[in-house]
Amino acid sequence: MRNWLKKNYKHYLCLITSIIILAIVNVLFNNSNFGSDSIFCLNQGVAKALGIKLGYANLMINGLFLVIMLIINRKSIGVGTILMIAFLGVLINLVLKINIIPNLASIELPKNFEVVLQITYILLALALGGFAISLYIYINRGLSPFEGVTVKLSQVTKIPFWVVKIITDVIFFVIGYLLGDMGPVLLSLSLSFASGAMLYVVFGEIF
Repeated sequence: MRNWLKKNYKHYLCLITSIIILAIVNVLFNNSNFGSDSIFCLNQGVAKALGIKLGYANLMINGLFLVIMLIINRKSIGVGTILMIAFLGVLINLVLKINIIPNLASIELPKNFEVVLQITYILLALALGGFAISLYIYINRGLSPFEGVTVKLSQVTKIPFWVVKIITDVIFFVIGYLLGDMGPVLLSLSLSFASGAMLYVVFGEIF
């Protein structure tokens, strides 16, 4: 047991760190009040439609993707997959509750300064998200539910990963938007493509 801990503790520490960072990324998107990527747009839409907390919406959606992943891509499920589902939603709710990242919608600011802060939130979310996803993939303890499904769809259909990612991004964005996420449309789509390009760089090299 001691040898196992010595060998693996750094990996799991990095894994937990990546999940914590992703929770912060979700809150940055939420509190920017300025748009989000497709998955977060879907999370927000489900949360608003069902009247539940954002973290619980994330938990529901990840759980749904896990079921799909069990059917079509079970081999890609690992400890990281389970930890992502179990803790990401809880951590999102925790970060929102302790309010360490101010919600710009609830603060009165000069318009120009508010826009600067919103852009700062978005850029920080994209940068941290890219780092967290790269760290998560590097640890190689299983794909997240969404990536697991997307990668398998690309493999089965022989459609390039970036094409599958764009298609799923648009679908999730439309669903989230119709369910109640009323963030800026063009910005949200742009962020979806930006996150998609980031994932393509990572997964395109692996798959």
